[in-house]
Amino acid sequence: MTKFTFHHNIPILRRLYLQRDESRNQREEALRELDVARNQREEALREIREIRDNICLEFSSLQLSHSVPEPKIVRHSKWMSYLSDGFNRPGVRILEMGSRNVTGGATRGPFSAAHYVGFDFYEGENVDVVGDAHKLSSYFDENEKFDLIFSSAVFEHFHMPWIVAQEIQKLLKLGGYVFVETHFSFGAHERPWNFFQFSDMGLRALFNDALGFELIDCGMSNRMNGVFSQEADEYLRGKSIGEWYCHSEIFCKKNRDVLDFDWGKSEIDDIVENTRYPVPKTLTSAVSFQADAASLTNGEPTPGPCPLQTPARLATRPPWGDVTFDPADSHFFETVTAHIEGWLQDYAARLTVQILRFQETGDAGKPLVEIGVYAGKYLSLLMASAARTRSTVVGIDTWQYKPVEVVRENLNKLMPDLAGVVRFYGEPSTAFTATRLMEIAGGRPRFISVDGSHDYKDALHDLRLSDAVLDADGIVAVDDFLNPLTIGVNRAVNTLMESRPALEGIAYGYNKLFLSRPEAAGRYRNFVENTLQNETVEQGHHWRERLKTWRGLVEQDFFGHPLLLAGT
Repeated sequence: MTKFTFHHNIPILRRLYLQRDESRNQREEALRELDVARNQREEALREIREIRDNICLEFSSLQLSHSVPEPKIVRHSKWMSYLSDGFNRPGVRILEMGSRNVTGGATRGPFSAAHYVGFDFYEGENVDVVGDAHKLSSYFDENEKFDLIFSSAVFEHFHMPWIVAQEIQKLLKLGGYVFVETHFSFGAHERPWNFFQFSDMGLRALFNDALGFELIDCGMSNRMNGVFSQEADEYLRGKSIGEWYCHSEIFCKKNRDVLDFDWGKSEIDDIVENTRYPVPKTLTSAVSFQADAASLTNGEPTPGPCPLQTPARLATRPPWGDVTFDPADSHFFETVTAHIEGWLQDYAARLTVQILRFQETGDAGKPLVEIGVYAGKYLSLLMASAARTRSTVVGIDTWQYKPVEVVRENLNKLMPDLAGVVRFYGEPSTAFTATRLMEIAGGRPRFISVDGSHDYKDALHDLRLSDAVLDADGIVAVDDFLNPLTIGVNRAVNTLMESRPALEGIAYGYNKLFLSRPEAAGRYRNFVENTLQNETVEQGHHWRERLKTWRGLVEQDFFGHPLLLAGT
């Protein structure tokens, strides 16, 4: 009976084993599918993160070539500690405007050793004097002056901030200081008393030299990224916003008493000294460039009427700052280069022109080359130098973004007497060998601008080509090096330099890397360093200070040789 039962149960046991194995296989298959799904999810998350990072980089790139300075000593995260370290001591009188504690952190504490006075429109914690800032001086005795007056997130709530600036001047001791931080861009708040938003230049207009103030530090901090919302007008929706900052800061010293200042009687040059509204980006049909090659060759501005010519009092004040600059170069940049479409930082243009002028003091009759012309903005600087030295310029571009006919027409209109110095070639730079390039250029170039394809292989070809043809005293200017959106250029430069080319880095700044032959590197490096040391602009001031104390910040090792960091 047992045998019979066991014998007949064998098929059942087999089926059970098969079912068990099938279940195990199904479970393992389910686990494999789960792993696949998990990997797909991780890959999707990686792609989302990459897209997010690329979007952030794209937004940030809008600021890469900005001309807005960041404060060096009183930016948003530093100003309180800077003021506390410098003014929190016995005998120092400090007035804070807008002192009422509305954010949970009163500012009296950092100035516990000094004589601190809190001023606000309303009574409350941390307020000693209640009043209207537009009548600030009327709340204090005539001899009651302060060593420091400061405010944060207050000036946007003044309906006449220029009057408040004048009131601050009255209450400051001679040699006293004022610090103001306010918003360049911020959400509407404390309405209806949310009147103004300020740029750094707006604050400089308020605390100007005519009112007795000496600028120490000024700028904007905390860059912001964003796009227009779907509620914006249709043509704006989704467009990114550049040159966007949260905070504006200014720190000034009162260097003299001004008793009879009147905003209504002030001239614009008294308020915005040594500046002017930017020259229009495009020329109207009624405006043309009147210069000829001879006027550029002898280094003098064009004689005769020119609607865009720099006024006599600003003849040596180019649009990039208060510097001593050749009037002819300033005039050329304002009336030609500034009107050509493209991307070029003003200070990069100025440094390039100075390097070209330095070349012209020697044997400068050699050709100049640009790989990647686009509309000819940077090329115009090379053309001006070529006109002064009777040289040839070679422009290489595929013209896929800007037809060569358009470029020719624009350059002919802006500088008709210089158009003959340039020869255009419409093909990829990879089609050029060293022999061919020297043949069409007529010799070894003294200046090569590399701004073509930013693909790694193309950029590396352009750099190797430049290394092969550059003159012994030549310069290679590499655009978009260290730009996070042009990784190919960065990689190409690193690959080239690791191969020990006959090139040496001399300077980097304003989005351009300048290379030269080793035998000429010392001369160029000294020239750039002396040029920056001698500047009277803010960049030059900080350059000199860094040279004194923080040498490592301005000179770095670059593949075994010193590289000067300018304006970074």
